[in-house]
Amino acid sequence: MNKNFSDYCILILAGKVKLSDHNTKSHEYLFNVGNSLAFEKIKEKFSFKKEIKIYIAISKINKKLSKFLPFKNCQFIEVGETEYVMDSLSNAIDHIDENNINIIPITTIPEKKDLKINSCFFGIDKIPKENWSAIKFVDNNLKFLFKNQRNSYGLISHPFTGRFSAQKVHLKNVMKDIIREDRSDLLNLVKVLIEKYKYKVILEKWFDIGHEATYIKSKLSSISSRFFNNLVFDYKNNTIIKSSSNSEKISNEYFYYSKLPKRLRNYFPYIYSTYNLNQSIYSIEMEYIPYPNLAEIFLFKNIGPNGWIRIISSIKKIFDDFYFKEEYLLETNLSWLYSSKLSQRFEQTKIYINQSNNNKLKNILSNGLCINKNFYIDDLLTTYNNLNNYLLNYEKSVKQFIGHGDLCFNNILVDKLSGYIKLIDPKAFNNQKNNDIFGLMDPSYDLAKLVHSYKYLYDSIVNNIYSMDIRGNDVDLLIYAPYEYELVNKYFDDLIINKYIDKFTLKILTSSLFISMMPLHKDDENRMLCFAILGSIIFKGYEIKDFILKL
Repeated sequence: MNKNFSDYCILILAGKVKLSDHNTKSHEYLFNVGNSLAFEKIKEKFSFKKEIKIYIAISKINKKLSKFLPFKNCQFIEVGETEYVMDSLSNAIDHIDENNINIIPITTIPEKKDLKINSCFFGIDKIPKENWSAIKFVDNNLKFLFKNQRNSYGLISHPFTGRFSAQKVHLKNVMKDIIREDRSDLLNLVKVLIEKYKYKVILEKWFDIGHEATYIKSKLSSISSRFFNNLVFDYKNNTIIKSSSNSEKISNEYFYYSKLPKRLRNYFPYIYSTYNLNQSIYSIEMEYIPYPNLAEIFLFKNIGPNGWIRIISSIKKIFDDFYFKEEYLLETNLSWLYSSKLSQRFEQTKIYINQSNNNKLKNILSNGLCINKNFYIDDLLTTYNNLNNYLLNYEKSVKQFIGHGDLCFNNILVDKLSGYIKLIDPKAFNNQKNNDIFGLMDPSYDLAKLVHSYKYLYDSIVNNIYSMDIRGNDVDLLIYAPYEYELVNKYFDDLIINKYIDKFTLKILTSSLFISMMPLHKDDENRMLCFAILGSIIFKGYEIKDFILKL
């Protein structure tokens, strides 16, 4: 049945939310699932309903943060510092014209995409009740278990997801009669909707980042695929299955692990798969490491200076173990990693831009742009030619070691209390002239990978936590920098970067990283433009502080 969605809307409740210790960043815009904003995960579920308006109820509007890309085309409702969640809901619906309102807490990631009418959603799996509301079916009757109901703690029941769709008139009629002490629990509202107005009870998988008991499961549900790789969590064996359509790439990774010296192998998850050199490999079964990656910690958590010193000291030890505890294995031309890769990627970028209708990409390719009204960057053709000339000279004879090769924050899993680290997704390059060697790498490349994460905020960009306003020939760009940004930069610079690489080489290698990543993100032209701008401002020597937004 076709519905007219003009009278439907989605209301995301983001005020009055307290997250457990697993997520210490309290700003309501920045609640996260792994590296991603929770809001964006919710929005993705309903992206097929372009005509439906999305409202976000928050305590106080921050105009700069509200410009981040995920919040584009959404309407913010400032509900103030309310005492109870039902007060936030009541204040919000006074600003909504639509009659059919789909209400979702910002901590709940919906399973079902369809917009049900007059429905209330509960977890399909029965689990012991903790600090949430729930329902039980007793002799075909519905029993409501409220959040603060002590005698219901631990009862096997269906948790209330906090999600429900309701008619505005029903919400107003019910809420006006709910007494003050009951307004902190939305189940008091939902109970009346079900009993008086005969709303449906719908069971779905419950993914909620607001409770420690459900956070890991919610995070596992958001494990994503990257490029050729597909990642699946095997609940039976508590392992990760990594598969790929690119057999050569995943074969190289397997033999990289198998040939590592034991002291280096300990930095990676345990590999359960066994293959021989002549087999075609399409998947690897490996140990599941439950730690967050360093990008999540950096973007969303405040762990303090001592926590960061432990983590960065661990990274330094790993770096030293790879690159300074043994003699280099090879000293040859490294064009495959630098000039050849940049040339190939830049050619792909040119072809894509010339075929696109994006005038800003065309401008930056051929003419350059003005960024934030004061910073002029050259055209990409000029920047590319300059970078390529430097790389051709740099790469002539480079000492190579067995290394990681992609030491970005996303590939560093960390226990933030101890600083203990596991690495994932090594580059695992196989030199065809030395067929039994996997993972030859220039140490400076891994340093540039670190820098592009902590200084130039790669993870903010790929997770869309930035704003970009395009007006005429000007682009205004602000990239989210976390609270401990300066602290992290100082410790990485002092403990690692300044000890191992000169500033000029680092500038060239980091700039080329961003330019070479452009065609890998052609599904997102804003991100392509952002990478082009970052690569250019790094090459020009502009200070990144002029392009970031800190809370």
